[in-house]
Amino acid sequence: MFHLQVHSIEKKDIGLSNIKTISNLNTDDKEIYFYQDPFIYSYKTNGILTKLIIQNLPNNIYDIVYNADTSKLLFINEKGVYESSISNGIATLKINKEGIKRIKLSDDCNFILLISSSELLMYTPEFSFLNSFSIKDIIDVSFSSNTQYVVVLTKNEMIVLSTTFNIRNKIILSNPQCMSIRPSNEFITVATNNILNFIEENCNIYKTFNQPNEYQTKILIWNSTSQLLLQIVSTPFNDILIISCYCYGKLIPKYSKCFLSIRTTFWDEVNPMKFHIITSTNEHLIFNFLLPICSINNSIYNIIIHPNTYNNVSLTDLNKGIIPPPLCHISIPIQSTQYIYSKIINNEPYIIIIDLFNIIHILKYINNQINKINEIKCPVDYPTNICLISSFELFIIDSTNQTSIIININNGNNNKIKFTNLPSPIHSLTQINDILYFQLFNGIIITSKKITPNNYIINSELSLSQFIPEYSIVIFNNKIHSFSLFGHKLYDNNIEIGENVNSYFISNNYIFYTTLNHTLHAINIKQHSIFIRSIERGSSIISYVPNDTKLIFQMPRGNLEVIHPRGVILDIIIDLLKKKDYKQTFEIVRRHKINYNFIRDYAFNQILDDIPIIITQIGSADHINAFLLSLENGILDPPYSYYIENSFEDHTDQTKTIALTIRKYLIDSHFPCDFVTTYLATYLLLQPIDFAIVLKDLFNFNEQGKINGIKYLSTFFPINAIFKSALQTQSKKIARFVISYSSLDPKEYEEQINTLSLD
Repeated sequence: MFHLQVHSIEKKDIGLSNIKTISNLNTDDKEIYFYQDPFIYSYKTNGILTKLIIQNLPNNIYDIVYNADTSKLLFINEKGVYESSISNGIATLKINKEGIKRIKLSDDCNFILLISSSELLMYTPEFSFLNSFSIKDIIDVSFSSNTQYVVVLTKNEMIVLSTTFNIRNKIILSNPQCMSIRPSNEFITVATNNILNFIEENCNIYKTFNQPNEYQTKILIWNSTSQLLLQIVSTPFNDILIISCYCYGKLIPKYSKCFLSIRTTFWDEVNPMKFHIITSTNEHLIFNFLLPICSINNSIYNIIIHPNTYNNVSLTDLNKGIIPPPLCHISIPIQSTQYIYSKIINNEPYIIIIDLFNIIHILKYINNQINKINEIKCPVDYPTNICLISSFELFIIDSTNQTSIIININNGNNNKIKFTNLPSPIHSLTQINDILYFQLFNGIIITSKKITPNNYIINSELSLSQFIPEYSIVIFNNKIHSFSLFGHKLYDNNIEIGENVNSYFISNNYIFYTTLNHTLHAINIKQHSIFIRSIERGSSIISYVPNDTKLIFQMPRGNLEVIHPRGVILDIIIDLLKKKDYKQTFEIVRRHKINYNFIRDYAFNQILDDIPIIITQIGSADHINAFLLSLENGILDPPYSYYIENSFEDHTDQTKTIALTIRKYLIDSHFPCDFVTTYLATYLLLQPIDFAIVLKDLFNFNEQGKINGIKYLSTFFPINAIFKSALQTQSKKIARFVISYSSLDPKEYEEQINTLSLD
């Protein structure tokens, strides 16, 4: 239910006009190498271009590869393979072989693979020949990440070879276009026609996913975590970037954007949420992503909007209950999204979706239906953050071009916004009440005040310790808090409150977060209490339903599951106790199986004083009995103990006082028949029991009360044993009544009963 959201796009002009060849990424030095005849250039990803001084550099270079092990460049031309150092190097011909078109390295740099029009050649890093394999019509060749096999894609088949070039398996394919081996080595992803095929090493087609008919895939690359698939497809009019997430057995397009033409692209090997694009106009774009949840979460609406297929977006209404994947209550027909946003304005849920063509779709979720309000062209090229600041004003930030615009969602009119005295460009915007909070790229969060329709001025500022893309601003106890997640650490106003954090959610007075250690933490801001419990590995927080205390997780299998955090429920119970709403208190205790001892330990004096109110409000002997008979000695464990100031082991006197107070109230109330079992429970709680006294008291109730009472006692004790106590009362009436509910023969005991002194 997560979606991909760009938090920044860096755009740089490479500064070369006629690039012929582009290398892989040098992750160590953050460099890419370009060949523009007759020179090789080093281009740092921060935008610095440097011409390399390489002696004896040959002309007409076809391909360049950076060898991370040797920190040298390998490149080819019509004569063969050359090697050179990057700084003040000398190009040396290492493999004299004509007809080589491309060069590849295995991930561990232990194999060099040369590709010609008719064969594959494998060499060691020292350029010793290993093997060759004759084959034609090669589209692509790739090593598995574990270097156990080589996959060759031709115009009509896919072949899996061993590293000694023996054929392991092969499969005939129709119109293959390109491929990528998933780093986890589960399967090879191959694009054919309008289908993405997941093919196992044994050439079994594991899964297939259909794409729009007009898509022709020209690049496929998995990121280092095997979670995201980067795909470049060509259409008759443009190139489309698609980032899909493979999870729960489904390939879901999470982010899409149109470009005029894309030349090449590659993932950052260090940051799996970052990738680079080189366009045909020689622009370098760096995309940085987050995996947020687009949701509305309040007492009325609890919805999540998330990508589903190439042609629709799903809306999941958690108030309607938990459904299995694909977790879709309503399908919104919008083609491939690049931005999803939702917010409640004037008690109406707005949904804003920007599609791959930069069209803004404005929708409302009303009466369980999606109503389209308008469609307008996005006025910026790279929308990196949006915020609906009123029922008609949408604030759009293009941090790439440092542009801020407010657009009228009803008519499309827009105004460019100017800021006065900004110390750094704007990254993102959050609104709380009527205040706008802007995070700048230097980490400062400012509040801003509108002085004219197009002009904003800084009002005040907060400060984060550094620029953090994933943050939330909330107000607790009239104080502003900025929560941020960075490097798996959760911060509250720059103070670390959690480590190894992989997801978090803020609702009402609670901060919930999960950790890489498979635990859930819940922090109550009012009392600064922390509740901890174990959760399933890989679980992420999706939402919280405050009215029902539901904390909703997405599990590793894709399904949703619900828990009711014990600490949150205790807070609700405490609030109810303060309001003296005992009926609701006992209902929640019963429903969520809360330890009844908590009520006694937390509010003993209040409970004692309010026994009449409690019995009157609850009106059920069973619920009162459950409370009484659950009381026991012992110190409560967390999270109960967080609320108990003075814990002690022996609660005998407290329990006895509660039981006697209830008994006295029932006596003063003239032994109400409906609470006969409660009256008896006060005796059961204070053992040892003198049944003679209990039976005498039982006869203070009416006939139905006596019947209910004796049946209740018989569920705890043998009725035949109780009859012996009945004889001790010296009452013929009591003895005959008890024996009538036993398995004893009344005739056998008639003589003994007649000797009793009382009628």
